[in-house]
Amino acid sequence: MKYEERLDNIKSNLKFLELSEEKSLGSITIPKGFLIPINRDSVENIEGGKFNFNFFHIVQNMLFCVSFCDDSPLNEEYNKFLSEFFEKTERNILDALLDLRHFDEPLQKAGILYGFSKFIDEADPYLMTSYEFIDLHNMEKDDEYINIAKELIIKSFNIEKRAYSAYLLSYIYHYEKDYVLAIEYAELALSLNPDEKLKTAIENDMKEVSLLLDISTAKELMANNDYVGALNYLKSKLKDDSWEQNYMMGEIYLALERPEMAFEHLKVALEINPTEPDIYESLGVCSYFLGDVTNSIKFLEHGLKIDPRHIEILKNLATLYSQTSRSDIAIKLLEKAKNFYPQDEEIDVLINRIKERMDL
Repeated sequence: MKYEERLDNIKSNLKFLELSEEKSLGSITIPKGFLIPINRDSVENIEGGKFNFNFFHIVQNMLFCVSFCDDSPLNEEYNKFLSEFFEKTERNILDALLDLRHFDEPLQKAGILYGFSKFIDEADPYLMTSYEFIDLHNMEKDDEYINIAKELIIKSFNIEKRAYSAYLLSYIYHYEKDYVLAIEYAELALSLNPDEKLKTAIENDMKEVSLLLDISTAKELMANNDYVGALNYLKSKLKDDSWEQNYMMGEIYLALERPEMAFEHLKVALEINPTEPDIYESLGVCSYFLGDVTNSIKFLEHGLKIDPRHIEILKNLATLYSQTSRSDIAIKLLEKAKNFYPQDEEIDVLINRIKERMDL
């Protein structure tokens, strides 16, 4: 369930009830007529036709409202009430608001924590809240969650510079493909004396991010048609155990029309990672340029077994089938590709071209 859908579901379960009499909540009095946000967790029992409310849960609902119900005209009242509540209530009672075991909806938990962090301007609440949003992002793959988590971690880090906060920022920048900032924050995390477990995690992530930065830099050079520059850059960074770098070297050599060199690097990439269909696709192209159509077909067929929807493999294999007296199979393959990618006009062009050859 995506962010907006989850949020709408939670809001729809909140009802606003006008208090018929004032209520005392510790040193705070909630006045008669105050609209309190309730849900099923807020009502404990009914006695003599009257509701008994769990005002602790109601405060949690208010915290959620000030986090995510921006369109509510009640937010001004809730912010005013919560400011007084947090100012006059003992810290151990406030911390009890963080007991969220009775909430099943993860975004509701995150919203309460988010609201709590607004009134307790400390590193821990911000950081604790960010964990919830990172978990939600991992579940849903909705970037709205990661954006909120990033905002919270930055706030936590600005209050207190911790290794773990820096590490989480590195993690988020890694996800956003800002590899320069990811490395910068990873290095910062290492400088903040992390424990051994965290240190190992940071160092492992830095290796991966450094590799991705190298690949990204090479791709930028290739996008600017500087294939020689991309080749020289990767040569200076090349690691024997990196299939990604060897694969990229193969792609660059193919662009430079040097299939024999491309083949050598692609074979190394394949030995390291025999499950990546892109490698088989490029090896198929290489073999074709080297005049080995039989092996070209074998590489492409193997890649298609790994990824039956790989569009470039489908097109290239169909083209080779049509050139080796298997036009019927080629058309069936392209029709399959068309079912996967109905907007791809090149598939229609290939089908028509093969049919025209069959009619000759």
